[in-house]
Amino acid sequence: MGWRAWDAYEREAHERWKALPWRERYDWRAIASVAIVVIVAAAIWYMLR
Repeated sequence: MGWRAWDAYEREAHERWKALPWRERYDWRAIASVAIVVIVAAAIWYMLR
């Protein structure tokens, strides 16, 4: 019986997350960090090519 309650909680949490505006769904610091790393790696790869 406990797994049903947990599943309902997880489903409702996911629905609440999906109801948020897209700007509030994602961690923009993490996205910016990954973008910077990719840009730096591409620049280094381009210079060494």
